[in-house]
Amino acid sequence: MKRVYLLNVLLIAFYLVQSCKSNKPANIPIAASIDTTQIDIQSLSIIIDTTNYLHLFLDSIQLGKENNLIGEDILGENALHELYSIHEYKLLWQDTLKSDEAIRQLIMAWKEGLNPKDYHLERILDLNTYLRKKHSDRESEAIFDILLSDGLMVYADHLTQGKLDPESLYPSWNFFTRNLANDAMEQFIVAISNEKIAEYFEGLTPNTKGYSVLRNGIINYTNIIHTGGWDSLPIIKTVHPFDSTFLAPMLRNRLIIEGYDIEYDSSFYYDELLVEQVKLYQKQSGLIADGVIGKHSFNALNESAESKLNKVKVNMERSRWVLEGELNEFIIVNIAGYQMYYSDSGRVTYKSKVMVGRDEKQTPVFRDNLEYVVFNPTWTLPHSISSTETLPKLIRDSLYMKKNNMVIINAKGEVQSDSGIVWSDYTEEYFPYIIRQEPGPKNALGRVKFLFPNKYAIYLHDTPSRYLFAKEERAFSHGCIRLQNPLDFSEFLLSKQDTNWTMDSIRTVIDSAQTMSVRLKKKIPIYLMYWTAGVNEDGKLFFLPDIYGRDERILRALGKND
Repeated sequence: MKRVYLLNVLLIAFYLVQSCKSNKPANIPIAASIDTTQIDIQSLSIIIDTTNYLHLFLDSIQLGKENNLIGEDILGENALHELYSIHEYKLLWQDTLKSDEAIRQLIMAWKEGLNPKDYHLERILDLNTYLRKKHSDRESEAIFDILLSDGLMVYADHLTQGKLDPESLYPSWNFFTRNLANDAMEQFIVAISNEKIAEYFEGLTPNTKGYSVLRNGIINYTNIIHTGGWDSLPIIKTVHPFDSTFLAPMLRNRLIIEGYDIEYDSSFYYDELLVEQVKLYQKQSGLIADGVIGKHSFNALNESAESKLNKVKVNMERSRWVLEGELNEFIIVNIAGYQMYYSDSGRVTYKSKVMVGRDEKQTPVFRDNLEYVVFNPTWTLPHSISSTETLPKLIRDSLYMKKNNMVIINAKGEVQSDSGIVWSDYTEEYFPYIIRQEPGPKNALGRVKFLFPNKYAIYLHDTPSRYLFAKEERAFSHGCIRLQNPLDFSEFLLSKQDTNWTMDSIRTVIDSAQTMSVRLKKKIPIYLMYWTAGVNEDGKLFFLPDIYGRDERILRALGKND
């Protein structure tokens, strides 16, 4: 009887506490989460202590069907329990200097290309203002503490491995990711105790020069937007160095706004200094840096500051997805930039133009290990190509296979004659043949290919269509990556592992016309990536067209609460 009486008094006390606080910013029922079998007489004396509110709210969040607190979704409910358990369920943010620094970190999330609204910022600021007015309100103190802790932990997670799940965006994604340390909670509490909250969060971001340059880009382009941005240039006929053009003063002003090293001059002369700055701009836009202003240069110059800011945000997120500092020696292909780089101990030691998949045959993003170099390769046409592209050519020209050094392969892997085959009897839906192109100058893979076996059948290779490397946009392949100077790259790659490989020995193999596969003594990690903004080998920020239209989905997800 005594136990029931105490329970009723306790519940009445709860509701009285709730109803008497009409000036609070929130009204949360909390009694429902109490385990009544554990209540005793001492509960009445401590029930409105802040520590109990922390317990009650955390239990309610963890057990509730909806993980929210005063309408705010709580994303780190399990982490919250761990955090406050380590801290013996005491408030973390009673010290206003510490809470101010913590709030400042959330406010400055925009510098990381993230949205401060994702971290309860508006509600935290409201509660902070309310509590600063000296209201004696332990419930609001607990709510403020929990929201600030949850916002900071979610922010820490986003800084460490990104806000978005790359596997949901790229089904081929298989990169190593960055994760919070096993003792992240302890480190967080130590940082709070030692008033090193800013240093803690700075230590979570990717520790690369590239990331810091992107962050500076966020600040720079935000400032440019706030001061009015720039006007688009009128598109006129091609402008050559040292021409006289009314565009010259406008061009100088355009470059000044973006921070290029040039002074305004009203002269119409496209002079040497302006030419040099335009070349630099072209290089940082992935264009041929010749100072000639044509279609692609006008497009790059007329990209808005808002568009560039969004590209920086998207590519900062991509940076957070990738574990940095993992390897000393690796290959990166930037699909969006049509470039391949070989990095050794933090320095680019080889680079090459590449061609990538056209829009309907997009090159996927993934990581693997380069294992083989194959000279004089054969090419077994994928069924999707032989049945849709090659079959119509065979129907039109009965000598097409002979002209292109192709053969039929049967189910046993043996070459069979195509004599007597009536190609018009077959369709895209029914094409039972395997076609292989033999080694030679007309082979679609050229004289050499570089294999990193994968389920997408993607590799690096030579091409007989070398004239296409002169183009600035180079999305021409069926998904594989074509190298501009593959024999040079094969010498570079093989001679690093075996000095017996020289260009002379490679040409001897090529001249033999026999297929030869060379297994690398040391596998080389290769990353197929997609960067529309980043840092080039000169340490400068570059911007590239989003050739596959992949940025928009990431941007929408990053800014969904705007």
